[in-house]
Amino acid sequence: MAADYIHFTADGKLHEIIQTKQGVGSYDGMMKIEAENFGETNGITKHGDRIDGINVQLKNNDFVVFRNVNFANKVVNKIQLKLATNGSRGVIEICDADTSENVFAQILVPQTASTQSWETISSGILNMSGVKNIMLKFKTNDVAFLNIDWFNFIQNGDSVDANYYKELTLIPSALGTISVSPEGINQPINSVVTLTAKPTIGYCFDSWGGDVTGKHIETTLKMDAGKTVSVNFEKTYNFAINCGGNQYIAADGTLYAQTPAGYSKSNTITGTADQIIYQSERYSKTPFSSDLAVDNGNYTVNLKFAEIYFTDASKRVFNVNIEGVSVLTNYDIFVEAGGAYKAIDKTFNTTVTDGVFII
Repeated sequence: MAADYIHFTADGKLHEIIQTKQGVGSYDGMMKIEAENFGETNGITKHGDRIDGINVQLKNNDFVVFRNVNFANKVVNKIQLKLATNGSRGVIEICDADTSENVFAQILVPQTASTQSWETISSGILNMSGVKNIMLKFKTNDVAFLNIDWFNFIQNGDSVDANYYKELTLIPSALGTISVSPEGINQPINSVVTLTAKPTIGYCFDSWGGDVTGKHIETTLKMDAGKTVSVNFEKTYNFAINCGGNQYIAADGTLYAQTPAGYSKSNTITGTADQIIYQSERYSKTPFSSDLAVDNGNYTVNLKFAEIYFTDASKRVFNVNIEGVSVLTNYDIFVEAGGAYKAIDKTFNTTVTDGVFII
C-alpha cells in the first residue's frame, strides 16, 4: 500500500487512509487485488470504509489502472471479479493500459438487485504472463453504475487452451455501426453472436459483407473460427429518428435511427402499433434544434408525440419551427392528444434549399 496519511481511532481501528496520487506501484498478479488500490483512475468514486470494506464505482467509460501486475513465470487465462450493479447491463473491458487496443477480455456484466448485491463472476481471458499494465474499463449504453470490490487472476497450469476465444473483427464504416450481442471482440469458441446493423441518419442498411451474407438488418454468426464482418449502407431520402431511444423498425418497415439516450417510460401508449417510438423523448427546458445534412428538395415531415412525463395540461407547452417557418405554437401534447400516454402525429411539408434540414 502507498499512503500519505493513516488515521487510527482510540480503539485501535483503522479509520481513514489518504492514498498517494501515484497509488500502489506494483501488484502480485497471483494474489487477490482490491479494486480501490488502483494506481490511476478516471471518473470513479469510492464507497464504504476501511472497517466494512471499500469498493470503487464506475460509470460509462470510467476506468482504473493497475501498473506492474507481476505474473512472473506463470500464465493466466481466467479472471474472477466481485461486483454489483444498479440493475443495468454493461461490459468490463480488460486491456493493456498503455495502448488500450490490446484487449485481453470483454466481460458481460450481470444484472444484480442493487449496487450492494454482490456477485462473484468468472471469465476466460487471453493469455497473460510477465509484467503487465492493466486497465479495467466499464462501458454501457445505459445510465448504469458498476461497483467492483476485488478481482484476481487464475492460472491453468503451464499451458492454456488457445482456442478458448475466437476474435470477431468488425470493419468500421463512416455510414453506420455494427452492434454485437453479447458485446465483445473476443467470443467463446462455438458461441453464437447477434449482429445488428445501425445506419447513421440519412442512410439505410443494404447488405452484410465478410463472413456474413444476407439482407436482414439483424443476423446471427457462429464463432467456430475467427470472423470478419462488414456492412454496406446506402443513401436514403426516407429516414426517421427515434429521439432519445434505440434503433427501431416500425410496423410499416420504417427504420428509426438510434439517438443519444433521453428520458423514457415503459407505459403503454394508446393509438399506435409502435410503442417504442413514443416511449422515449429528447427534452430540454431551453430551446434546442436538430440540424441534419440532406439533399435539397421537398420533404414531408412527420412529428410523433406522446406526453410521457406530465399528467396535467399546461405543464409542457412549446413551439416548433421547421426551416424557419412556425408550424406549431403554444402546443400542449396533453391537450391535443386528450391525455398522457396517447400517441398523436403532426405532418408538415417543407423545402430545403441549403443542404441542411433544421427543426
